[in-house]
Amino acid sequence: MGKKQYVKGILLSLLVSLWLCTGLYAQTNLMTSVPCDGKSYTIQFSGDKALLSRDGSLAVPVVSGTKITKPGTYYLSVYEATGLRVETFKIKSQTKSSWAITKESDLNEAIKSCLENYQKSVTINFKYQTSMDQVETILSKHIQEVTDTYPMLMIQNYYGKLSQDSKGNLSAQVNFKYPLQVTNTLKKYDTQALSGMANMVNTLVKPYMKDYEIEQALLMGLMNRVTYSLHEDASINATSMTHTLQGAFIGEKKIVCDGYAKTFMHLMNMVGVPTQLITGTSTDRLGESVGHAWNLIKIQGAYYHVDSTWADQHFETLGLYDYINEQDTYMAQDHVWDKSRYPKAVTLTYTFPNSPVSVSQVTKVASPNELEAGIEKVKSQQKGNGTLILQKQSQWHWDEEEVAEQLYEVLDESYSCYSEEKYDCVMIYYLKEE
Repeated sequence: MGKKQYVKGILLSLLVSLWLCTGLYAQTNLMTSVPCDGKSYTIQFSGDKALLSRDGSLAVPVVSGTKITKPGTYYLSVYEATGLRVETFKIKSQTKSSWAITKESDLNEAIKSCLENYQKSVTINFKYQTSMDQVETILSKHIQEVTDTYPMLMIQNYYGKLSQDSKGNLSAQVNFKYPLQVTNTLKKYDTQALSGMANMVNTLVKPYMKDYEIEQALLMGLMNRVTYSLHEDASINATSMTHTLQGAFIGEKKIVCDGYAKTFMHLMNMVGVPTQLITGTSTDRLGESVGHAWNLIKIQGAYYHVDSTWADQHFETLGLYDYINEQDTYMAQDHVWDKSRYPKAVTLTYTFPNSPVSVSQVTKVASPNELEAGIEKVKSQQKGNGTLILQKQSQWHWDEEEVAEQLYEVLDESYSCYSEEKYDCVMIYYLKEE
């Protein structure tokens, strides 16, 4: 009797311990802040690999023992046997009213420092041989490069005044204009954005997730959070934040393409999934070419395009997932970019129709043996628009008309279907008419 009670006591203690551990694990944040003196930080980790992002820039591999001294907020994503963990630390930035540039590559740090501190003006002294004509081009090039690299940075426009001393040394007085002119408000929005992104990561990302699962979780989280702004013109809203990452975390959370792309870029790099910004043009509904921004993401070693702006619009209006993990050839139908600046996206494996990620209102069928169960799943999910994906078309030679007829048998009369072939899959979209 005593022994049985003792065993029960042990079991009860174990159950309580497991419950407590489970609760603690569930409440543990993926991201943790580590102590740093603000001047430098030496990276230490014992995991299989780690990637480092500075202020949401492209996450790159890093080795243990690396000393970090450049100012910024850093995200160290460490992959261990227990899964992913993210450490954050900050190297403090100092505001400078003037910079001495000894080589062109130094210019990026000067511009980054000015923009992240919302300086209204700065003097840049060029200590290497250059000309007035070259300085204008150099400034334009590096401002664009810095704002493309660091997604938190924002600028509305800038203008500069060049001068030359008796020794021929060139200086540029550069003045910056931001979407808002009140610096404290801009800094408050920075704080809100960083807090909001950290909350998204800690809420949506789990240590055991693969990179393609993390991508899907944060992409859907972003699309659920924001709304595309139809009033991005500065003449309509002179203090517009719609072109910024911060716009996704303030007020009505309305943004446009660069707001979408910069937010997605920052979120993914925070958790060690390398993502960069692409700027180019796209064809709008009127067939006109307009400026546009989207992302190139690296999943399981291969590159894919993600246009979260268009993906969100297609999901809202058509109920289908498109422009997620696309190849170059698909994007090139309505997007134009300088292909020499970016890696090629040619891999099929994690394009959306072939990805192993499960998504609401999307049913994937890998073989004819799974078709009946797939049709039944569609029948049970008649809550709105959806997609039936028939994979491996080259192997199974799906009869899309026949499958569409089977769908019509289980869908109510308010639905219509249409199909297309994409990435060796047959995509059958079923849309509920108003």
